Amino acid sequence: MCQAALTWSQTTGPTCLKECGAPPSTNLAVTSTVTTDPISGKNVEGKLITYGCLASGTALQGTATNTCQNNGQWTLPLMANTPTCDPVCPNPPAINNGTGTFAPSSGPYFASASVQYTCTTGSSPSVPGSDVLRCTTPPNWTPTSAPLCITTMTPHYTRGILQPTITTPQKDNRDLDIVYMVESNDNVEVG
Repeated sequence: MCQAALTWSQTTGPTCLKECGAPPSTNLAVTSTVTTDPISGKNVEGKLITYGCLASGTALQGTATNTCQNNGQWTLPLMANTPTCDPVCPNPPAINNGTGTFAPSSGPYFASASVQYTCTTGSSPSVPGSDVLRCTTPPNWTPTSAPLCITTMTPHYTRGILQPTITTPQKDNRDLDIVYMVESNDNVEVG
């Protein structure tokens, strides 16, 4: 527009933007879109599409965004490159008196993810060999529960009588509430 000072209100002319056409179709939900040309509503350079998963128990695997570039191409041009929503296992169970090593190191946990549990020093698993859980058929971990790490105390003598090794009570989320274990082949006086 010509202003009173005989100058134009805009110093630059319009900018032509490349159009990308329709993005590749996908069965994912489009969680947000940002259009740089709200007037035409066309897919022009700079338009960003963000994909997401709506179904519970699934997570996005792949790149979450697709952008219209200044060459008229989408960053994810082919259907084969679009992300997918795959079933996941929930966070693996935590354990008392131990730690877990996760592969991958953090969620989401897709099929084939695993966690290897290690009991802390002075503890041992209640069922030897049950230290690895795998996400086999999401949403299930196999085996279905983490090992119970039982803390043992060193035996000591009182007035010449061998006191047994007694484990400290362990709270567990399964059907067990308290577990005591006596490890001794000797006669033990309890009282």
